[in-house]
Order: sequence, then structure tokens, then C-alpha cells
Amino acid sequence: MFELSRRALLESALALPLVKSATPVMAESPTGRLYTRLPGLDYAVGGIGPGELVCFSGPSCTGKTLLLLDLAARTSMRYGATILFYSAQKPSVYVAKKAALKGGIAIHFWEDGGNRSSGPAVYLLDSSTTDAEHAIDIAVTLQGKPATAGSVLITDGWSTLPPPSHRMDLIDGIASYPGERWPHTLLSRQQIGRLREFASITRLPVVLGVSTASLFDDEALAGSTDLESEIRRNADHWVTLYRPELYRVTAEAQPKERNVVELTGTSPSWWDTRCSKLRFDPGRLGFETIV
Repeated sequence: MFELSRRALLESALALPLVKSATPVMAESPTGRLYTRLPGLDYAVGGIGPGELVCFSGPSCTGKTLLLLDLAARTSMRYGATILFYSAQKPSVYVAKKAALKGGIAIHFWEDGGNRSSGPAVYLLDSSTTDAEHAIDIAVTLQGKPATAGSVLITDGWSTLPPPSHRMDLIDGIASYPGERWPHTLLSRQQIGRLREFASITRLPVVLGVSTASLFDDEALAGSTDLESEIRRNADHWVTLYRPELYRVTAEAQPKERNVVELTGTSPSWWDTRCSKLRFDPGRLGFETIV
């Protein structure tokens, strides 16, 4: 009963007019903040304001890319915004597969001379064709167009740990290859400062997706502490992702934890901590709020 009441309060608190994708029209937020209309996500983040740097972090396979794609599609549909999604890890083609079933929003690859949508859309760009600095320049270009006001820069695929120096491990004399096909890009202090400065000057919201060490790897956690502290000093909001099923033996896995992602949102006001739970629906590649 408590969970249902809390969810109803969240939905009513975020009840801004939803823009239907069939007739994309810019919907101004009364507070200037952007909400996705996914109550659990909006509650954990607290909305995304102009010029803010918001970080989503968690170990690999916790659903960061899928959640950021959901955020991009929902924000674009609701406000008529144009989203630039820059991947510092996976190729745009791979990212597009994850976003293919998100109906109602145009998804394009950003290519010089390519087609440009006159309405809201999500543009995909990756590190194989350009670097992060060029992605920032493109975001500024999109922001300057009246038809794409309310643009957001989402940059994903970063890590607080350097990629392994080799792609093969020996376990009991047997060659083992890491499951990740594309290594994350190490996030530097300079890059964090650059994104913070860019957001402050342009008033363009920046959302950052960062992979952190597994909770099982104490040495890696210790090595990434310094860089994570730097992100926390610069970010206006920090949302950590946790998947309970990844830390359970298969035989002990509980059905209620299937595809569940727990979010914990914090801000410089350390006492303002917000927690929620989402469940991923593989059928439509989207999330729904549990609590």
C-alpha cells in the first residue's frame, strides 16, 4: 500500500504535459528542469536543469547505456528536444540496436552531409569517427537551432579504470578472453573539468555515463576512488546503479530481482539522497518503475 501511494505521489508531482511524438512541439518546463515521466528515474535524479552535469555510474552490465537511451528517447519525445548521444566505447551501430525498439522517436547516425531531422530526434555518434571535443562542438551547433531548442548532450562509455593492457587472461593454463568487445575509455580529470565548464557556459545539460569497478574487486575500487571523488566534486547530481541479481548465485536468484536496477541519487547536498527501483522490459527495451 505504501509503495502504491508513493508511486502515485511521484507521478502526480511530475505531471507535466506529455508531448506526443506524432506532433512534436516544444513543451516548456515551468521550472526549467527536464523530466522523463519515468517516476523512479525522475525521483532519483530530481530532474535535469540547464547547465547541470549529471553522472550515472555503476559496474559493467548494470544497464547504464540502456537507461541513458531510455532517458534520451523520453526527454526528446516529451519536450521536442534534440539529443546528441556520444559513445566513447561502443560503435553507434551497436548502440542503435539497443535503441531500435523505442517507438515514436527518430534515431539517426550523425554523419557529415547526412540527413538531419527537422523535428526532435536522437543523434548517435561514437569515438571511431570523432573525439569528445568534436561531439561538444556538434552539441553547441544543435543548441543554436531554434527547431532543436532544449538539446541535451549525453556521453557514455567512460570508465574510472584504464582498460587492461592485454585482451587475454590465463586461468588454470586455459586462455580466457574478456567478454567485453569494446573497452571503455578512461575518463580523465581534464575531461571532467571540460564537461563541467562546457555545461556552465552553454547552459546545456550534460549527462555522463561512467563504468566503475565491480564491488567484488577491492583493488580496482581503491584505484578508482580518486577519480570518482573528482566526478562527485563536479557533478550536480550523481546516480549510482546496482543490479542485485549480479551478486547472487544463480540457484539463489529471486524472481522479483529479475532485470531490476536500483538507483541511488545524491547531490552536493549530501542529506538529499533519493532511492528508487526500476525493472527493465526486454520486449520493448524500456524501463518501468517499481518504487
